[in-house]
Amino acid sequence: MHPRCSGGRPWGGCNETDISYYSPRFFRCFAQVSGDDIWTQLADDTSTIRDNAAHPAMGLVPDWQSVEGRAGAGSRTENYGFDAIRGPFKQVLDYLWHGNEPTRAWCERITTWAHGVGVSRLVNGYQLDGSSSGRNHNVAVVRSLATCASANTQQVVDDFVAESVKLRDDFWYSGYLGNLYLLAMSGNMWHRDMMAD
Repeated sequence: MHPRCSGGRPWGGCNETDISYYSPRFFRCFAQVSGDDIWTQLADDTSTIRDNAAHPAMGLVPDWQSVEGRAGAGSRTENYGFDAIRGPFKQVLDYLWHGNEPTRAWCERITTWAHGVGVSRLVNGYQLDGSSSGRNHNVAVVRSLATCASANTQQVVDDFVAESVKLRDDFWYSGYLGNLYLLAMSGNMWHRDMMAD
């Protein structure tokens, strides 16, 4: 990542990375299209990087981390917050499109934890031990986990979807993410196999 991004502060690389920026489902598509297996390795490495920092019981990941798993790398937050809440959506598509088993297991773990908290009580921030650090119950956090719940039981999926349709955020962040989440939940997220040859 370019060292002048983010207001001139250095970020990116091995010492400071954000799992929600990784798109392993597209990496695997790039491998199919290009024939270059480096993309498959990058997709597999995404699971390793994610799991290096994930809480072993709850699956919560930090907003920022080192690739080795040190949470809150550099100047960034070590909580599951507005960066990390995009992660479940980005990760579950690797399972749904490509059947990635480590991703399925992580998605099941984090949505089992979230379901245990109570879908209607989820907020937009948690410390990695599961204690709340956020205040708002909104589309950004609930629908991301709702897409991720596709790797869990039908009851967990149903509970997340039922809560998702109740939410009416007008915050831009929830708005653009909410649309992506709805596309994924409804089975209408673009995939190269959906396109006619």
